[in-house]
Amino acid sequence: MIRGSHCCVVVGLVTLSSMAQESHPLRGRLSLPDKNWGVVLELPGYTVQTVTTMEDGRRYMMAENSETHVVVSLTLEEVKRSTGNSCRDSLEKRAKNSPFKVRDVKFSQAGQMDVMEYTVPKVQGIPTYQKSWFACEFHDGAYVDLHVSKVNFEPADATLFSQVLNSMRIEAVRKSSMELLELASRLYLQHDYRGAISPYSQALDMEKVKPELQKSYGMC
Repeated sequence: MIRGSHCCVVVGLVTLSSMAQESHPLRGRLSLPDKNWGVVLELPGYTVQTVTTMEDGRRYMMAENSETHVVVSLTLEEVKRSTGNSCRDSLEKRAKNSPFKVRDVKFSQAGQMDVMEYTVPKVQGIPTYQKSWFACEFHDGAYVDLHVSKVNFEPADATLFSQVLNSMRIEAVRKSSMELLELASRLYLQHDYRGAISPYSQALDMEKVKPELQKSYGMC
């Protein structure tokens, strides 16, 4: 496992900065480096706050809608699924091991996803009435984990939650070397050096076979 390493691809800081400003932020799509698919969410009105690779290799994205105050997080993790292990099991453990007292726990299904919802009425004695929906599924050796939440939840907000949940889908991902370079550059600027390694390397491999990038990008 490579820790805290920089990539061997040399790109000038000026190029990195301008590329980050010109490219659109990663909105609603998350993928694992070794998978040819990604999870897509339709998030109109949301701003992506975080896209990162955790120390254990998990990919994580968090977005928030400043008007509705709905928060969405998505986590992808490569796993070896054991016999009998299900998303429902993981959701039940999450409710049981919650650091806060939860109530109104309900389970359901949406397509291939197991879904759980519950309410946290108070945090350290302060009323929050935070509603959370969790949806998960196993797909191609990976665990897909969606969390939608809102403080001071009202029944009408359920529609906002459903829109996010119903928009989630898995799509094939085939990035060009430019897209890979832009992704790696965003991660590099966010100091997510671990996450930048794979897209940089993939872009370099693609350029060796079929060069498409301008020489000014400095692929070595």
